[in-house]
Amino acid sequence: MMVMKTTSRSSQPITARKITPRQIFVQFEIHSVLQTHLLRVTSLMDFLVQHWQGPNLNRQLLLETMLLHDLGNLIKFDLRPNAFVKLMKSSELPRYRALQAQWQAQYGFDVDEVTSRLIRQLPLHHQAQIIDLIMNHAEGTTNAVVTSDNWTQKLCDYTDFRVGPHGLLTLAERFADLTVRYRDRRDNWQDTDQIQRHLELFQTLESQLQTHLSCDLATLTGTQLEPIDRWLDFEFAILQP
Repeated sequence: MMVMKTTSRSSQPITARKITPRQIFVQFEIHSVLQTHLLRVTSLMDFLVQHWQGPNLNRQLLLETMLLHDLGNLIKFDLRPNAFVKLMKSSELPRYRALQAQWQAQYGFDVDEVTSRLIRQLPLHHQAQIIDLIMNHAEGTTNAVVTSDNWTQKLCDYTDFRVGPHGLLTLAERFADLTVRYRDRRDNWQDTDQIQRHLELFQTLESQLQTHLSCDLATLTGTQLEPIDRWLDFEFAILQP
């Protein structure tokens, strides 16, 4: 599996003729760990769309959303020397701490807002819809998503929660991963009752999606998603002049 290594900001601005994840990752200096997550989630989304038997979906919109949904996650990376989970090499920390501070000063500390502001810099045809799906993908909105008939939002929320920093996980494994990573940084990941309720909502969501899929969500494997680097040159729908 090859994931692009970004070593410097692109000297060439993204043009409106063609926009790919490869360009975006360079333009915004996206770390390889985050690149891998975005590509793997996109691959899972495409797999689910291929096996979808429910209401009509916009595949292009779904894939574009997954490729961009965590674009601003550097804002919340724990880059302290004593971080419980180390996502990057020590030699990379100075560069990404500086970029993190720059983004915090420029965009603020809300990760979804940062992601939205980065996406607004791209002339994408589905820009408003992508941002809407990302802004509605939050811990406090899961119950509303489960009770809605918005299958696009359901798929976006579920797909992201099946992929951890290092690969495909079950929902229980994913929640255990998030609990470990955020327990000393977010109060809501210290409340075991709240975590269990949130997990149960996602299990309900999984059951809803399963009724419209020809694949078994419980037996998915990471090998079914490879190669993920094929998404680096995926072309976004762009605004026409």
